[in-house]
Amino acid sequence: DIAVPTRVVASASAGIATSEPYNCVPETEDTITLLVDWQSVKSKTHRGTAVYTASWTAPLKAGIHSGQHWYYMGEKVMKYSPSETGHFDGQRGYGYISIEKFVDAARSVNAGLSQPADYDKHGLPTIANTVLTTAILNAGRISLDEKRPVGIKQENGQWVLE
Repeated sequence: DIAVPTRVVASASAGIATSEPYNCVPETEDTITLLVDWQSVKSKTHRGTAVYTASWTAPLKAGIHSGQHWYYMGEKVMKYSPSETGHFDGQRGYGYISIEKFVDAARSVNAGLSQPADYDKHGLPTIANTVLTTAILNAGRISLDEKRPVGIKQENGQWVLE
């Protein structure tokens, strides 16, 4: 790891999902944004901030009910340009590779050739590899519910929320 999270602050908008025609439960947020502070593990003076946003609302008649957006300046996540023949060419993007790796792992486990824990060291989104993400999301939920920043730190190999 090059950095660890230290604090999570969440903010949300509401009103669309709970109104007609969706009528979701009153606690349903339309958009949730997490502001996560990160501390470099190599330098006490290097800190970073990340903004993560998920939104489930869209204008009426937009044809979708999911408006999730993210911004990443990197070429390895997805290939958006068409192939030389003008067809979809994103099969080597992260999302497609993740699904392929999951299916390959499931087949191997089901055939008795490997154990689920064998995949923790391969960077796949296993339970062990997503504990920190889950802790950040939980900190976001606490921040929304309690209207306060939530500290996050590692103690004895476990992520602790403060």
